[in-house]
Amino acid sequence: MSTALLATRPPVPLSLYSDLDPQADEIRLLLLSPAPCTVPTVSCELLTVSLKDRPIYDALSYVWGDPKITRPIRVNGQVAQVTVNLEAALRRIQQPDYQVRVWVDAVCVNQRDESERSSQVAFMKEIYSNARMVYAWLGEEGER
Repeated sequence: MSTALLATRPPVPLSLYSDLDPQADEIRLLLLSPAPCTVPTVSCELLTVSLKDRPIYDALSYVWGDPKITRPIRVNGQVAQVTVNLEAALRRIQQPDYQVRVWVDAVCVNQRDESERSSQVAFMKEIYSNARMVYAWLGEEGER
């Protein structure tokens, strides 16, 4: 991933991230809080898990969209700016009555930590192949 691309990605507060142990095959999952899609802000938490424990989760593959146009989500109580397309995808995946565990590169990987990005890229095949379901999100109807 190029530094130029990284510079255009929306900011996620660095304080959300603790170090991952690549030897333990650790990744972060986003736990989407239950809420109807009419709630104004998507709310979620980051959870660190080991792929060795075979966690149950979904994964999201999506079109980033314009990194300069963002919407806020709440992660661990902090505001994080994500692309409009990612926020829309999370809103669609979110369920009204149960928590959803999903892996999303933009938030689950500390995009400002080159070492972490490199080690997480090595896990991507395993992340996607072990997911219970992989969502492919191209955008809202009419925006494609």
